[in-house]
Amino acid sequence: MTTTMLRPAKSCEALRDWKLRRELRHEELAALKADIDQALNEVAAGRLSEFNTDRIVERAG
Repeated sequence: MTTTMLRPAKSCEALRDWKLRRELRHEELAALKADIDQALNEVAAGRLSEFNTDRIVERAG
C-alpha cells in the first residue's frame, strides 16, 4: 500500500489557499447579510414599491 504525503511546502500552500478562500467566503457572506438587512429596513420603513418587472426593464433600457 502506497501513501502519498504532501511535501511541507505544498501543504503550507494548500492551507494558505484554503484560508484565503474561507476569508473570501466570509466577506461575501457578510456583504450579503448587509444587503439583506438594508432591504429589510427599507421594507419596514415603507420605502419599497411593489415588484414590477416592466418598470425594471424600462429603467434598464
